[in-house]
Amino acid sequence: MKRTLALLTTAAFLTAATIGAPAADAASQPTRSTHITINNYTFCTLVKVSSSLKHGIWSAGLQPPATIPASHTLFVPVSVTFQAESSGFLTGDEGTVVYKATNCEDPGKNGRQVSFYFDNPYIGYNTYLDGDDPPLHWVDFYAQLDQKNAVVEDNLVDFPWPENQPLP
Repeated sequence: MKRTLALLTTAAFLTAATIGAPAADAASQPTRSTHITINNYTFCTLVKVSSSLKHGIWSAGLQPPATIPASHTLFVPVSVTFQAESSGFLTGDEGTVVYKATNCEDPGKNGRQVSFYFDNPYIGYNTYLDGDDPPLHWVDFYAQLDQKNAVVEDNLVDFPWPENQPLP
């Protein structure tokens, strides 16, 4: 009788501890995410015009920033990051972020826009596009694309770039 009571007490304690414990299962993790880093090598401050998601949510604390400061030192970018992730059953993440150039050293570049589009679907291929208004003359590069959790890096570079200097 004492053994049965001890087993029941232990079982009740373990059950209560399990029920009270936070769930850390795979279901609470996003199935897809897109982490974007923008390296601003330009001499323009970028101000966010819009950001929207067709699918997913912005990751906690990783929404697109309202501004991206200008780089005032050649070869030293100002870097910012943001991230979207899936939210829901069998979903991915998809969105667009648009920035406008302001306070440029070259006033002719003020008002130009650059946009970043990403689509990391649950099924299918990832798509990453960006664009700018000509003649802003920025260049971009991508890195570390992965089917589930993508890492995208964009380098925005002012032209003309100094002669005999490699692009970042």
